[in-house]
Amino acid sequence: MFPATSFTPTRNGVIPATHQQRPQQEKPKVLQMALDASLLTDLSTAYSMLLQDHYYPTQSLTGGICSFMGDAVAQTVDRNDNEDSYDSKRGAVYFCKGLGGGILWSCWFESVDPIANQLTSALLLGQSSSPSVEQATRTAVCILLEQFFVSPLFFSIWDIPLPALLQGSPPYQMPAQIQEKLPPLLVANAKVWTPVNLITYNIPPEYRVLFSSSADIFWQAINAAITSREIQMTDVATAGMATTQLQSELVKSNTAPAESSSVR
Repeated sequence: MFPATSFTPTRNGVIPATHQQRPQQEKPKVLQMALDASLLTDLSTAYSMLLQDHYYPTQSLTGGICSFMGDAVAQTVDRNDNEDSYDSKRGAVYFCKGLGGGILWSCWFESVDPIANQLTSALLLGQSSSPSVEQATRTAVCILLEQFFVSPLFFSIWDIPLPALLQGSPPYQMPAQIQEKLPPLLVANAKVWTPVNLITYNIPPEYRVLFSSSADIFWQAINAAITSREIQMTDVATAGMATTQLQSELVKSNTAPAESSSVR
């Protein structure tokens, strides 16, 4: 005899409706998951093919899209209660910034490995070390080069001045723009990219841009929030007035001896 709890007889051999519906409910979920996985695989394959056939245009467009989306996030976070509309002009500015930034950073990723290998060999004094030590040293070299050399350079010649110029800031303000925005941008860059770069510089170069793009939208939101700020030009104006006053005093001091000699 089977226990009563192990077998439930059905009426007229018909399976209850609850048992019939369970496979029908699970099948669409499994099918949807399979379709989503197939779509991601197809997109990844298509992106890899674009990188192989059109490397720099693909990197440029990737940078533009990430920068555009990051600015949209920044606008949403920074939007005031009185600002209901999206600033499409600013979005276009950061899309253009991302187009150039994608090319700049792809050039860096392509050239960093030989430089890092040479510096790593010099730091280890050419002696053979364990692979883990060499890899850790090389990763540290890549991160330090990016943080203290490449990032300040790219931020100063592209990320800060270009959006400011495209949004109407006069060229003479660029030194003040860089002086005010570069320090917080470098601090934010170190906080965001240091943990990400621990992985980025330990994977093959062809996958670095694709991996870093996952964090790039978050970074571009921070980048846009900092570089889109309007700086206070009071210090610059004060400095300009002080310079004008100093020049006028110098002119007066130069003309004073001539006037006194004519009186005598």
